[in-house]
Amino acid sequence: MLKRVDFSKRERRISFFLVICVLAYILQAGVYKPLALKKKVLRQKIKTSEKRVRRAKRALRKGGDVSLHEKGLEGFKQKGTDEQVMSVILSEIEQEKAELDLRIADMKPQKARKVGPLNYFSVNLTLDGEIADIMQFIYILQNPPHMLYVDEFQLSRGSARDSSLKCQLVLSRRLAN
Repeated sequence: MLKRVDFSKRERRISFFLVICVLAYILQAGVYKPLALKKKVLRQKIKTSEKRVRRAKRALRKGGDVSLHEKGLEGFKQKGTDEQVMSVILSEIEQEKAELDLRIADMKPQKARKVGPLNYFSVNLTLDGEIADIMQFIYILQNPPHMLYVDEFQLSRGSARDSSLKCQLVLSRRLAN
């Protein structure tokens, strides 16, 4: 049979204090911290949304002039025939490659694809070089004035003798008719 143990007043106070401390810790770790973190994340989202709204309001107050938007779209309209556009893309790739320590092992232009109002001009590339040069090359081609997209990317070890890598890419440019 179980004996009932009577605690002294001091022991009851200590056990009560311990129970309160354990409950406080559980509430703090299980409730307060997650809520505080959620509050912080929500405040950050609200701030970014408010910034976006302010920028949009500023643009609306400023703009309304459609000609500015049309000027911005001029860079995305096709000028010339499909062959001329592909020739420009190939020359841009060659020009940027010449500035870096890269070797183009293979470059195959693809036929222009028409998808809705856009024409897709794609080039399959196989590059040999160091990772830093390959990444710099891709970075340059993705940013203005080139604005090429990387549709596919595959990186593999080049030769076992040196640290060069083999990179296979599909680069494309999308232009409106």
